Amino acid sequence: MPGKIVGKKSVKYRIENLDCAHCAANLERKLNKADFKVEVNFATSTLIIHSENVDEETLKKRISSIESDVSIIPVEVSKPGNHHGDIYRPYKDVRLWKLGVSLVLFTTGLVLKQYGVVFRGVDLSVSVLLGGYLVAGYDVILRAFKNIFKGNFFDETFLMTVASFGAIALGEIPEALAVMMFFGMGEYFESRALSNSRKLIKSLIEIQPETARVKSGGTFVEMSPENVSVGSRIQVRAGEKIPLDGVVLSGSSTLDTSVLTGESMPREVFPGSEVMAGMINKLGVIEIEVKIPYADSSVSKMVKLIENANSKKTRTEKFITSFSKKYTPAVLAVSLFIAFAMPFLTNMNFSEWISRALVILVISCPCAFVISVPLGYFSGIGASSARGILVKGSFVFDVVGKIRKFVFDKTGTLTKGEFELVETKSLDECRTNDELIKIAASVENHSSHPIAQGIKNAYEGELYEVREVEEIPGRGIFGKIGEDEVWLGNHKMIEDMGFKPRSDKAGILNLVYDGKYIGWFRVADRMRDDAGPVLKKMKSLGVEQTVMLTGDGYSIANSIAWESGVDEFISDLLPDEKYVEVERIKDSLNGKGKVAFVGDGINDAPSIARADLGIAMGIKGSDLAVESADVVIMGEKLKSILDLYSISKMTTAVVWQNILFAFFIKALFISLGAFGFATMWGAVFADVGVTLIAILNSRRILRKFK
Repeated sequence: MPGKIVGKKSVKYRIENLDCAHCAANLERKLNKADFKVEVNFATSTLIIHSENVDEETLKKRISSIESDVSIIPVEVSKPGNHHGDIYRPYKDVRLWKLGVSLVLFTTGLVLKQYGVVFRGVDLSVSVLLGGYLVAGYDVILRAFKNIFKGNFFDETFLMTVASFGAIALGEIPEALAVMMFFGMGEYFESRALSNSRKLIKSLIEIQPETARVKSGGTFVEMSPENVSVGSRIQVRAGEKIPLDGVVLSGSSTLDTSVLTGESMPREVFPGSEVMAGMINKLGVIEIEVKIPYADSSVSKMVKLIENANSKKTRTEKFITSFSKKYTPAVLAVSLFIAFAMPFLTNMNFSEWISRALVILVISCPCAFVISVPLGYFSGIGASSARGILVKGSFVFDVVGKIRKFVFDKTGTLTKGEFELVETKSLDECRTNDELIKIAASVENHSSHPIAQGIKNAYEGELYEVREVEEIPGRGIFGKIGEDEVWLGNHKMIEDMGFKPRSDKAGILNLVYDGKYIGWFRVADRMRDDAGPVLKKMKSLGVEQTVMLTGDGYSIANSIAWESGVDEFISDLLPDEKYVEVERIKDSLNGKGKVAFVGDGINDAPSIARADLGIAMGIKGSDLAVESADVVIMGEKLKSILDLYSISKMTTAVVWQNILFAFFIKALFISLGAFGFATMWGAVFADVGVTLIAILNSRRILRKFK
């Protein structure tokens, strides 16, 4: 009976036992030969099918038919559940056991050979060493032969098998065992390095709480966060994760926000504080009103971003993948020439040249290239996540270093998007500034406008009772205190009433009470504390110009530009005009550099998408902005952009160090091997040693930024 038919939406599967990046690439390549599109994400051990009509049973059969081509261990595929289990299982314990046994047999064989121990005419060292060879390399040999029968000659298992068989034929059994043993050791350390690199990303994915304690009647019942509706009241006890985004209704506590934002300092919350799913309640019990459904919550968005973080690759990764396909057959051709042509061109015998050819085969194994590049970028993704920076692909690290112009939105980016009262002026000798604030706060208490919140926050006492409140779009607000009419609004409102504004400063609200113009207030959006220092630091990182684009008027924009230190600003822009300005700035570079845009709102999404690097400020920003961005700053701090610069610089440096080091060492030892100066032991170092050094070098990224 056929399986369920999946519609147009992409379907995700979890892959177990996919233990190498090369295997993941092979699996993706082979599956894409079918009539559906597949993406294999090695970073999170997931497989995504993009097709209009996929039979699940057929898919599993297809995977089963090719899994022996791509992995020694059978690949298991299953639908992910409501929560994430291990996204990566470390190298099988049996392989570690296998390495231990082969090492014991290797040591024993060398000792027996040293003393020439013979039993009934049989050299025991040969038997022991061959036994160790089979233990260490049986799975590699098996996969090599399977690949040969399927026409796939050019991979590392084939090279190792041919080289070790040749060594045995020449009587160099210890060297053959060493090749297999150290090849397995390199694969083991590779898997452990990947496992350790995944821990940070795994910890982020596991921030999804599995249950929520929801109030029902007079008690709290546990249910899946996905089934909790907006407006529900949930309880979170000390030590528990907050399951959904909302507002604290009762209780106060300290929250650990480090996993979400990368900040080490705890956050104090009390009634009225906004909280996000994934934060950990460290102290007492708090009750929260759910404001956002689980599917749209910050933690759900974040996990989706993490799971797709490795889907967009750099040119370097694509080059190495393409290079390795051509590199292996080329080296094999060189080895065959050395083994069978050089004896006729020189006076040396076949065994000497065959021995040199086998050394070159071992040296030329592409493992160091195949693993070191993705592992370097993968470490960069993990380090960024630990700092509260989510990147949607390793390509980001290459782009960051090429940025020459940084473009910023104003509200919510250079500023916090939180308004505060910064100046009050009474024009009535009978009323103090405090009295004016009380009147204004009483009226604005009935408004949800961000500017109204700034006025309300400025007064903490008891408010007047206000009747007949009416908001006037584009003007202000009206209400009655007793029988007195109160008008609070911009210059357009009071000019229409026949009054002349007394101040031309940006952000002015004028107050008319009982027919008299009695005063004005200045409300300003709060500048981010780190905006000025960050923009100043960018100049030392190669950024030639910083630009602010805003829909606000000239006077407000000029004030923020002066305070933040941007080089240029453009005000009074509509969303589509911001997009046009980003295009203009890109064109001004004439291809000599990249442009980054930083924003957070729906109106920023087109500009974020158009820039070479789009950055969204905060996972709580608009869905469209987050989806359009290449980078999401979780902690909503501009300083995180400097962290991204540092991580990108080190990541690209490590990747190129690994590539150049591997090229140099392999080229050196291949030359030495061709002239007979490199032995099989040197070949093992040039293969496994280079791979291990590349792995350790990549690990430096995580150690520095963890």
